[in-house]
Amino acid sequence: MAEVLTHRNYAKVAENNLEFIRGDLWDLDVTDAGWPLAVYNPGKEVFKSRLKGVTITMSNGTTKIEKDIFVFHLHQNAGRDPQNGSMQLSFVDKEDQAISFLANDWLNQIGDPDTGFGRHKKELLFKCEVSIYNTLLQKIRYYQAEAGVLNTTDIPDSPTEKGGDLSDVSLTIDYEMMYRRIL
Repeated sequence: MAEVLTHRNYAKVAENNLEFIRGDLWDLDVTDAGWPLAVYNPGKEVFKSRLKGVTITMSNGTTKIEKDIFVFHLHQNAGRDPQNGSMQLSFVDKEDQAISFLANDWLNQIGDPDTGFGRHKKELLFKCEVSIYNTLLQKIRYYQAEAGVLNTTDIPDSPTEKGGDLSDVSLTIDYEMMYRRIL
């Protein structure tokens, strides 16, 4: 009899107790050249220590050629969609409001609400790299994001009851090109 379902046993499933990829071992790095020239920079340490989460959304589709020949609908892969996407950066801000000031300044540099003045695109682009590590802290995957343009921000503005929280700030950045590397 042929081997059937032989992969469904403990030894195969456990695979010598290999670790699962964890989502909490990550880092976001921005070089000085990657920071928008016209936007307030709170410093790498403040930026990284207050960053609590990154949500990456990438285009993962393919393009294809489709043809109807007689009664058949045929498909052929013709390439991959451009690797663009977005990142939502979630922060916990403190009383110095460094992250809130960063978000508000970036918005104002794109287009000042009073004067309508806006900076050139090249002065507003954000470039970063997000790395994911294994449990031995070896880089196993990274995302290199090029030419990021601020899309939206969320700066809490409403006063609250006693003990209320206004510290959660987020930035959503759209990227013209993102590279995923699995090492």
